[in-house]
Amino acid sequence: MSALEMLRTASNGAAMLIEAHFPHAAPGVKRRDLRPIGSSLWLRWPEFGFGLSPADEMGAKELRLMDWVPWRGARTERAWPERFMAGTAWP
Repeated sequence: MSALEMLRTASNGAAMLIEAHFPHAAPGVKRRDLRPIGSSLWLRWPEFGFGLSPADEMGAKELRLMDWVPWRGARTERAWPERFMAGTAWP
């Protein structure tokens, strides 16, 4: 985390996108928890925390619709998309 913070500072505050892996859903739970696992440091450090979760509506699987789900409260207000959809296949 300190190395990432040094990079952010040296870059004059450039945005970073950090990938995290989430635990499996508990039995009987419809949506799994999208917070990163491990040190609580990763829960409090980012300005924003979001996860992608498959949308739950008719035809969502075929369209590959994903809900953009916040897992922490935002520190500042921003306009974020509610969903993402897969684009065309890459060559």
